[in-house]
Amino acid sequence: MAIGLAETLMSGAAGDISDELKSNLNMISISGRRLAHLVNDILDFSKLKNNHIKVSAQPLDVRRVAEVVLTLCKPSTKGK
Repeated sequence: MAIGLAETLMSGAAGDISDELKSNLNMISISGRRLAHLVNDILDFSKLKNNHIKVSAQPLDVRRVAEVVLTLCKPSTKGK
């Protein structure tokens, strides 16, 4: 729900917003998606542990993963 609301506000549904607010809303959206993926990963791990799924290797875009980590860490490093 928070993801959709943040994206709706970023798209201008409530009028023009500042670049800083857009950045914060984008971070909310990214964090929400990350949390949803984490929950799904935990569910998948449980299925894997109980032999309900098989694992298959796939390529990983390390640059994209690093960009997400840096985006999420950036606000906590301001002023340090």
